Amino acid sequence: MMSTITVSSAASSALTGARTRSLIAVRTSSVTQSCLPRIRRPSGYQPVSTGIGPDRRPAGPLILAHRGSSGPGRPENTVAAADAALSAGADGVEVDVRLSADGKLVCSHDVDLFRLAGTPMPVSSSTAAALRSVVLPGGHTLALLEELLSAVAGYGRRRVVVEAKACPDPAAAREVAGALLEVLGGFAADLDITVSCFDPVLLGMVRTGLAHLEVGTALLGSSFEGAANLLRQALDEGHDEIHPNLFSLLRSPNVAEAARTLGVGVTCWTVNRARHVARLADLGVEALITDDAPSVRAALRYRPRLRIGPAAQPGGVGTDVAMR
Repeated sequence: MMSTITVSSAASSALTGARTRSLIAVRTSSVTQSCLPRIRRPSGYQPVSTGIGPDRRPAGPLILAHRGSSGPGRPENTVAAADAALSAGADGVEVDVRLSADGKLVCSHDVDLFRLAGTPMPVSSSTAAALRSVVLPGGHTLALLEELLSAVAGYGRRRVVVEAKACPDPAAAREVAGALLEVLGGFAADLDITVSCFDPVLLGMVRTGLAHLEVGTALLGSSFEGAANLLRQALDEGHDEIHPNLFSLLRSPNVAEAARTLGVGVTCWTVNRARHVARLADLGVEALITDDAPSVRAALRYRPRLRIGPAAQPGGVGTDVAMR
């Protein structure tokens, strides 16, 4: 039985300011649409462009290192982790940011430094200087966003996903959006940057504030959120991309084709198994966020050997290769 998902979308144009509404019917095997929404990026902008030549990057999704490439003595979201990921062949990195008490964007996934450094120092009520005075494993310090972006830019035009952590209220969201505008304006010409977020209020503020820059916005989806609902919301709110959880997209693989037809990029997280790499590459997603960039690169290179029987489908029981 063919299932039908009705998607209500709003086409948003940064150039004209016009806003129109349309109905898009997404079917399991086809996409029918009354109009194509054009989201904010200027004409000719390529959302997956990088400085990597074709001799170094095989066909397939971009590989983005989840919080950089962390390891012993190399904590996540640090400059060292980003350097290690790009040196190992990742196409880009995904990092998390929070706002310090003095309005600086620091790269931190958690609300405090307890997991990384054993101290419960909260990010939001501490100054950036105080946060950076804490010594992390390996002698590293918490990175400022501009510091990490500057290091990534040294590798050429790479993809960077900046996940802005959700804010407790609209006032805090406005502060974060303003800080992102200030920092990202200096890197938008040199890096392929997307701001992602689970918080639609914050992401909407970012989209509005950065509309004049070549910086994309991506709506993040949890493992419990349907990929079709995520695409519907992203279209309605005018975002460039969706970043669904791996299993959410595998449950609704037709959404990848629908998004591609509608000009919405798809980046999946967190992809660490070879059979999932092969399946998502077949679906045509733009990028994969992973904890193991070298193994994902190998899986993309040899993926015809890994798609054995039903393992290519979610929940399959055929041969699977786990990447350590």
